[in-house]
Amino acid sequence: MSVWINGNAVDPAICTSVTVPPLLFGDAGLETCRVHEGRVMSAALHADRLTRTLQSLHLANASIRSRIDATFSAVAACGQSGCLRVLAGDFGEADSDETDDTLDVIGLLSAWTEPSQQAYERGVVLVPSTIPHPGLITPGKTCSYAWSRAALREVRELGGDEALLLRDGAVVEASTATIIWSEGGQWWQPPPAGRIESTTLIELEARGYEVQVGECDTGRLVAADEVLLLSSLRLVRGVARLGERLWDNPDRSAYSMRAALLSPL
Repeated sequence: MSVWINGNAVDPAICTSVTVPPLLFGDAGLETCRVHEGRVMSAALHADRLTRTLQSLHLANASIRSRIDATFSAVAACGQSGCLRVLAGDFGEADSDETDDTLDVIGLLSAWTEPSQQAYERGVVLVPSTIPHPGLITPGKTCSYAWSRAALREVRELGGDEALLLRDGAVVEASTATIIWSEGGQWWQPPPAGRIESTTLIELEARGYEVQVGECDTGRLVAADEVLLLSSLRLVRGVARLGERLWDNPDRSAYSMRAALLSPL
């Protein structure tokens, strides 16, 4: 594993105190990025989203964006591939009475193995979770992720691969991915309010994929021609099963989308 703090390489053996606010309260911005042969995919979009997340948490200051950019630049310069997690927040002691205007950005680059082509072709078993989606106060991501991980563990105990998250019966997203679906050649996504903004979806739209917004329940997904899951690491995966509905070729559109995303604009 390689570690950067504010764009400067540090010894991975350095550990953060367990009493810092991000670990105690989930009070930090978090981005997960795919690094492909030295390219931090969607780096500008991730940096923008992380900045907005920190602003919504009232954590942003004048230097934070330059530290985020320095972290992405340092990771790109190493020329590696893998999974990059960027954590930004106030890493001072939680019980301190001192006001610290300095926020730190920590980049953690670790090895990551992409699923095989056979795994992509096999597709994902999507299972509705009984844990409702809580709605989000920000279009970004924080390290307060317990509800999503609990939903994922629940459906894996039931033999699923990914949890379908609902709120008041409406599809919001999956536990680790954004959901889009196809009807008659048109791609659709759920309303964006209250869920994480997808950098992968923005990249697909920049490559000519038109994705409209529409309300969706489980019945609409079951009736769809295709259902896809978008994420920063695996990019695009097809759903093979939801309830009793089976899709014979879940990787049909996902394959070409992944290829498009791996090619820089």
